Amino acid sequence: MPALVIVGAQWGDEGKGKIVDFLAEDADIVVRFQGGNNAGHTIIVDGEQYALHVLPSGVVRNKKVVIGNGVVVDLDVLRHEIAGMSMYGIDPDIMISDRAQLILPYHKVLDGVLDKDAGIGTTKKGIGPTYADKVFRVGIRAGDLYSDDLEEKVARNREMKEALIVGMGVDAKLPPVGEVTGTLRQHARAFEGKVGNTSEFLTTALKGGKNVLYEGAQGVLLDIDFGTYPFVTSSSTGVGGASIGTGVPVRYLQKVIGVVKAYQTRVGAGPMPTEETGELGEEMRQKGGEFGVTTGRPRRCGHLDMVALKHSIMVSGITSIALTKADVLGGADSIRVCVAYDIDGKETTTMPSNADDLWKAQPVYRELPAWEEIDEIAVKMDGYEAFPEEMKSYVQYIQSETDIGVDIVSYGPSRDQTVILRDLWVS
Repeated sequence: MPALVIVGAQWGDEGKGKIVDFLAEDADIVVRFQGGNNAGHTIIVDGEQYALHVLPSGVVRNKKVVIGNGVVVDLDVLRHEIAGMSMYGIDPDIMISDRAQLILPYHKVLDGVLDKDAGIGTTKKGIGPTYADKVFRVGIRAGDLYSDDLEEKVARNREMKEALIVGMGVDAKLPPVGEVTGTLRQHARAFEGKVGNTSEFLTTALKGGKNVLYEGAQGVLLDIDFGTYPFVTSSSTGVGGASIGTGVPVRYLQKVIGVVKAYQTRVGAGPMPTEETGELGEEMRQKGGEFGVTTGRPRRCGHLDMVALKHSIMVSGITSIALTKADVLGGADSIRVCVAYDIDGKETTTMPSNADDLWKAQPVYRELPAWEEIDEIAVKMDGYEAFPEEMKSYVQYIQSETDIGVDIVSYGPSRDQTVILRDLWVS
């Protein structure tokens, strides 16, 4: 029952798209299990850049791709992405869960209204309100596209949004029910035969020995339960989300690869103890190309946070690490790693659940040897052994601190700038 689950072990933007693309070579199916088009994955192959927001990254390798029930889907964006793939000669073989919640124009309007007061820094793409509708039991699911009472369901959804917006004293216009329903009917025709029971499909595939790759969005530190609440996303971003978001029992999902950037970044509001706000942070941002795929917003940059990483490993059952952007730290004057927090004069190695405590946390650093710029030609010839000794010591340090093997090292954005230390499909 070979299945690999890819999760971000930080605040997202760790390079999951590249790792999924790399491992998808040996996959039969790639499935997205949570999030929506608030996330973005960038893949670079032979100098060609693919920016994906809804489609699973396996589409670049022409794999069967599945959008699970845990994903909230903007069908306008999805159709646009599918059309964009035709430029590369790719006709996605896609299946969408009939239980996946659909993002409506109403959700986007409400998202913008709510975030004005909350200051969470959402992408305003309607993700949170769509997940909220799921819990309120008024959401529109992909299977509803083919329902006779679709218009009635849309009307009820709009009515709730209007009541909320009016109650908040905000003047915001919502498109009429007929217009939204008409667009959904068009989507229904476009996705005819592609919406179905993905839980049954995936479980049958796993029982039949297929290689299934599970692709997460965001990162564990943005998890709705275990992230830096309330500065989090609206879904479960860890391995639990992979099971719930696809309807596949967790017993099939025993291999969990945590993608870890060699340093730390965060987009939007929320505490980040190791953030560098000065020249060093800007240097990381420029060298690492740290700008959001979805929004273009500059990412906040800082040092690797071992307290946060250990928390992610614990709550998501990470069994293997893929280390990315090791090249960005090449040529640095020194390498700093946060090993503890000082909060009100007390030192702790436990991630606090309260964001107010995390705002106050002062990082306790350990200095590690820096390394020179990576010789790409040498690495392509000799693999891992060609990396600078100091960089290999950094990898060993991460392994010893987490007790988790670093099995993949990425040293650039392209697919071929990757070194694999262990075949995760068979090990």
